[in-house]
Amino acid sequence: MTIPYTVGSGHTGFGFAIWRANFICSSPSGSFEAIGLQDFDYDISPDVEPHSHLTTRWISVKETGCFDGQKLIGTGHMTNSPPPGGGAMTTTGVLTFRRYLASEITRLTPDTTFAGTYTPGIYRSIPTLANDTLFKVTETPPYYYYTPTDGHTLFEDGSAFTTLDITSGPFINGTISKSDSSFTHQFGSTAFGWAVSTGDITTAAGTISGIMLTDVSSPSDQTGYIFSKWQENTGAYENKDYFATTSATVTYPDLSINGSAIFYELSAPVSASKTEPTLPGNYTVDARAEADTEVTKSGSGTPTITVANYSSNPGGSFQGDIGKYVDVYVPVTTDVDQVEIKLYYTHPEIAGFDEESLRLYWLNGSSWEQCSDSGVDTSANYMWAKLRSDTTPSFSYLSGGPFGGGGSPGGGGAVPVFPNIYIGIAAALGAGVIAYFLRRRLTRQEQYN
Repeated sequence: MTIPYTVGSGHTGFGFAIWRANFICSSPSGSFEAIGLQDFDYDISPDVEPHSHLTTRWISVKETGCFDGQKLIGTGHMTNSPPPGGGAMTTTGVLTFRRYLASEITRLTPDTTFAGTYTPGIYRSIPTLANDTLFKVTETPPYYYYTPTDGHTLFEDGSAFTTLDITSGPFINGTISKSDSSFTHQFGSTAFGWAVSTGDITTAAGTISGIMLTDVSSPSDQTGYIFSKWQENTGAYENKDYFATTSATVTYPDLSINGSAIFYELSAPVSASKTEPTLPGNYTVDARAEADTEVTKSGSGTPTITVANYSSNPGGSFQGDIGKYVDVYVPVTTDVDQVEIKLYYTHPEIAGFDEESLRLYWLNGSSWEQCSDSGVDTSANYMWAKLRSDTTPSFSYLSGGPFGGGGSPGGGGAVPVFPNIYIGIAAALGAGVIAYFLRRRLTRQEQYN
C-alpha cells in the first residue's frame, strides 16, 4: 500500500488512494504486482465515522510464473465499515481481473513521444481552510490515520487541463489532454506523491479515454502508467484496451514537458457494443442488435450506458452456462433507482436447459454467481436481473463487470417440431382415407346406375 490520502473539508471528504499490491497464485505457481487506484467520496470528521463504497481500478505491472508475459486489468468494489462502538475498520470487496494472454498483447511501434507545457491547477497547502484535514494511512498494522503537520503537503485540485502534442509513434499528430489531481509532499529539493489524471488520447481515427497515474517522487523526472477504459473508447479504438508505461521530464520554471510512452494494444473479447445517453425517468437502451440485450434505467438520473457483447467467456466456466455474456457499463448512478438488464435468447441456444430455470449471473472474482433479483420471461424469451443499491451485485458492479446467462439441465429448451410434423402426417393420411372412401362410393353408384 503506497501513499493513500484523503482530504476532508468539514463533513465532506474527497480524494484518492494509490495501492501497490502483490497477487500470488499457488497452483499453478505465479504472481503479479499491480497498481490500483481507489477513488472515493465520503463523510469523515471527528463526529462522523467514515463509511464508504469505493470503486478501484487495477493494472498489473510485473508478472511472473503462470502470469509471465500476460497483462491483467481489473476493477474492484470495496466497502469500508467501522464496527459499532468504534475500533478497527473492516474492508470487504471483490476484485475482478480481465486476463490477457501473450498472444492477445501487441506492442505498438514505434514508441510514442510527446511534448508540451504543463498547466497547473490550483495548489494549496493543507491545512489552509477551516476544518480542512489531510489524513495518511500507515502502511503497517495497526492501520490508523494521522495528519502531517509540517505544512509542506500540497493538494492540486485538477481545475486546469494540460494538452500535449504527440510528435511520433502510432498516434502521431494526435494530442494527450489531461486534468491532474495530485497530492505531493515537498521539502526543499525532495518530493513524493502521486498525480491521478483523467484524460484522452485523440487522433483523427478516434479517442482513447483512460486514467493516468504519475509517480512524482522527483519534481523533474516522472514515471507512470496509462490504462484505458475500453467502454469509453471510440472510432478505431472502440472495444479495445490499451496500456502504457510513461517517462517524462519537467523543466522548471517554464514547466515544459518532454516524454515518451510504450503502448500496448490488448485484444478485448468484445465483438460489438452500443453507447447511449439517457433521459430522466424510465429510459431503455435497446442493444438487441449488438448484444441481444436491453437495459432500462429508472429514476431522475441521466447516465450514459454502454452495453457490449463478449465473443468469449470473460471469466471461468460455470455449471449451467448457456454461452451468452454481456457487459453493462453505467459509470454514474446518481439519482438512479434501478437498472434492469434483459438478455434475450432463442430456443436453439437453450436446448437441453429448463427454460424456467434461466437466470442472469455475475462474475464474483473468479466464480459466477446468480444475481439476487433475477428471473425469466418465457413468453418474451429473455432472462432479467434488477440491480439496485440493496441487491447483489449492486450499482457498484456496473463499473465494468460482466453478466452471463445460465440455467439447469432438463426440459429440452427447443420448441418441439415433431408434433407439427405428426399433425401434418395425420392430416395427409386423413385426407387420403376420405378420398379413398369417396372414390369407392362413387364407383358403387356408377355400378348401380
